[in-house]
Amino acid sequence: MQAAAKLIKAAERTAVFTGAGISTESGVPDFRSSTGLYSQNADAMTLLSLSTFHTHPAKFYRFFREAFLRHLDVEPNRAHEVLTRWQQEGTVQTIITQNVDGLHQKSGSVSVLEMHGHLRTAHCLRCQCTVPMDEIVRCTDPYPICPGCDSPLKPDVVLFEENLPQGIFEQALSAVGTADLLIVAGTSLSVSPANYLVDYRNPGGKLLIVNKEPTNYDQTADCVIYGEAGSVFTKLDSILHQD
Repeated sequence: MQAAAKLIKAAERTAVFTGAGISTESGVPDFRSSTGLYSQNADAMTLLSLSTFHTHPAKFYRFFREAFLRHLDVEPNRAHEVLTRWQQEGTVQTIITQNVDGLHQKSGSVSVLEMHGHLRTAHCLRCQCTVPMDEIVRCTDPYPICPGCDSPLKPDVVLFEENLPQGIFEQALSAVGTADLLIVAGTSLSVSPANYLVDYRNPGGKLLIVNKEPTNYDQTADCVIYGEAGSVFTKLDSILHQD
């Protein structure tokens, strides 16, 4: 903890990259752990693919509603709150996340780059009509359709077989490339191309990893802490403010 706090204190520009593990303490399931979505349903990746959305929208939405929409009312946890505080204090400049739950923003964070989209809206791939997610939640049909052309409405999350939003990815690369500290929290760093952010970070910068389990990047990190992000960030915040 002391070594990690020292890295944070010494950094002039810090970027934070978060994954599903930062939201599990809020009740949002992760993906790749023993209790994650992919472990509980072997077909999860197929069900969350662009192909399934196009060919079997009812099947897609049956799983999507269970996996994502029932967690829309969850609240940020201590990890989100500490990162918001660090950002407000100028300790952290940019937050990059793989999560679509919006908990960073709900906690008050700004400059959040959402690599995999968000759950605020859905849109029509044919006419580009945009609909608030609240309307999708209230929809009782097998799947929601566009009010303009009756095509299925696609949630504004990045599905399997889709590319990352190019503009967001470029901003994320720029943020880690100019940061002298990259903090990675709650991600196994096993998803490409998001994990490329670690590969393309500032060559002279430091790397701090906070995760419950080992990652493939641990040996390249300057400091690794195993544990829940909320607990770890709370302790680090206490160290940073103890003077």
